[in-house]
Amino acid sequence: MDDIKLGFVSALLWSSRVDFDGLNYRNFTESAREKVEGVIGAFLANDYVRRNIDNIKYGDHEFSDYELIGHDLALSVNGHGSGFFARSELGGMGDRLQRIAESIGEVNIYRLGDSVYV
Repeated sequence: MDDIKLGFVSALLWSSRVDFDGLNYRNFTESAREKVEGVIGAFLANDYVRRNIDNIKYGDHEFSDYELIGHDLALSVNGHGSGFFARSELGGMGDRLQRIAESIGEVNIYRLGDSVYV
């Protein structure tokens, strides 16, 4: 789950309209961490995901498959316009993962000082 969380948080910070430069997971409040972990947990608890998590392969990338799963999960739950469905290497699995992610609900973050909130 650590690589998935790393990818998820990186994508949240990267895709936000707010400047999060220099911030990372350590800056997330406890409630923000609980929300992130809840979304990832809900995704991983899905029966289809549980059975197929080790079969989700992205090919040659500088990031692990699990980091990319987290990245795509963050984009997918927030309706970013990209995500699992946009990954041609996932084929039909990408569309199914997209639907699962969309059913979980959004994670919108904001910054107050050096803290990240949901």
